[in-house]
Amino acid sequence: GEPAMSPQSRLVYKEFCAVLRCREVQGGERGWLQDFVTRCMEQLPPSVHWRVHLELADLSKREQRFGDARAAYEMAAVLQPGAAQPWLEYAKMEEERGHFRRCQRILAAGLEHCPTNESLLLKAVKHHERLGDLGAARALLGRLSSVSVDRAWRALLEGALLEARTANLSTARRVFKFLLHHAPWCGPIWYEACRFEQRFERARHALQLAEAGLAQLPRYGPLWFTALRLVECCVEPPALLARARALVVRGARSISKDLVWKLWLEYARLEERAGSLAAARAAYVRAVRSCPGNLRWKLWLGGARTEVAYAEMGTAQQLLDRAMLEAPAKVRGAVRLECARLAELGGDAAAARRELKAARKESPHEWKAYLEAVLVEIRAGEQARAVREARRALRVHTATGRLWAALIALR
Repeated sequence: GEPAMSPQSRLVYKEFCAVLRCREVQGGERGWLQDFVTRCMEQLPPSVHWRVHLELADLSKREQRFGDARAAYEMAAVLQPGAAQPWLEYAKMEEERGHFRRCQRILAAGLEHCPTNESLLLKAVKHHERLGDLGAARALLGRLSSVSVDRAWRALLEGALLEARTANLSTARRVFKFLLHHAPWCGPIWYEACRFEQRFERARHALQLAEAGLAQLPRYGPLWFTALRLVECCVEPPALLARARALVVRGARSISKDLVWKLWLEYARLEERAGSLAAARAAYVRAVRSCPGNLRWKLWLGGARTEVAYAEMGTAQQLLDRAMLEAPAKVRGAVRLECARLAELGGDAAAARRELKAARKESPHEWKAYLEAVLVEIRAGEQARAVREARRALRVHTATGRLWAALIALR
């Protein structure tokens, strides 16, 4: 385990981390570092020295000095072998660099000192699965036979998902059944069990599981959203909307207030897909009433898309204007993107171009605005302009595959 720090040691350690971050941002020569580390080591008890080496390893990793990082990680692990963090961060670095066998050895060494640490165990299981060594992954999970479920449920859940990914469905179902019986208080288990059954075409059974989970954990938000999607999959149209609305009303009374608006938003989209614009509008109104002010722009945007689907262009434009007023500056480009699409649908390609130009100026990080500019020119039959837009986009977003694909298709 990791020894606790005294208040004085914690203060010195925090100061060390702050100075390290500040010097990293400022850049410059590294000659100061060794003297600074030595001074901090003198003020800190030996039981905290491993944390200093861990910080140095992370700094070296960010600066791509991997030899120094490896030495610092190893020193941290030697000084505090019972702490999982050095082993875990060291293994992640080697995995990111493609040294999979070295990563495996580090994880194995870490598990010798921390045999039931959940983070290390999960990382090792996923690593063995990635290498195709399912026997080793299962052997690691077998270590948990003597560990209580409340400490091991995450690793056991990963085991169930591993069996599902390898199409060993009967074993996966047995593990899920065991977990649901012994850890019914755990929302993620119900959620993953429902997703598993839905993925393998047992949507009705998944819906039964979701209802059982909601009876057990009525405040677990993700399960309400899963149940709503399953209702849409399983219930026939005559009874679909009534049952879905009843579910949403129940959920709105149970879940956190921060999630209520999202539940009504999902229901509004369901009503839209079912062909009821009036009911979708009513659901959006319920969503707006429960939505925090800083997120309301998302509802105006979603409502505008619904109106466009029913060819209500005037109402859609009003909603987009409202979204533009309320959206934070950093996401205004996404609103302008919708404005451009609406303008193009109305036959005004020039207005669409103006909106996309403004979107690229306000949100240069939004690659979708660049792609949409290319697509507008393609749909307008302006091949040469589309090529120019694609090249301009790739000067800003050089690693975006969709933009490269568009340029290749144009050539």
